Amino acid sequence: MAYTTGSFQHYLRRRDTRVVAHLAGNHGSSLPQICAATGLQKERVGSSLQRLIADGLVLSEIGATAISRSYRLTR
Repeated sequence: MAYTTGSFQHYLRRRDTRVVAHLAGNHGSSLPQICAATGLQKERVGSSLQRLIADGLVLSEIGATAISRSYRLTR
């Protein structure tokens, strides 16, 4: 699949929006829960979460492993 810069960024925004929409109604969701709810693969959700955390929109609650961490929207 070939993306131009603009269309790839649009794709990333849509994917990030799906993650944010899930977290809006499901505070404290784990990576597997977000994947199941959005239908996105673990790697895709992980990269969206990293971007959203860097942008200050999502907080990560410390867990022993990446799978056991929970995520929530910032207030």
